[in-house]
Amino acid sequence: LLEGAGRGWASRVFYSDNGSTAVEVAVKMAFRKYIVDHDLAKLLDEPGKFPKMKMIGLDGCYHG
Repeated sequence: LLEGAGRGWASRVFYSDNGSTAVEVAVKMAFRKYIVDHDLAKLLDEPGKFPKMKMIGLDGCYHG
């Protein structure tokens, strides 16, 4: 994966045993990458500690 799709930007791989965990971790990683890429980390209350984030969704929906 690192030599293929992740070439040039990924240094680690996350494996998951189910889809919901994979999606949860992917969203968290994407938010953190956005914060770092857009230099928003300087706006955090504590350096290196990312804020808690809330997700919204539709009741009764299923991704599969």
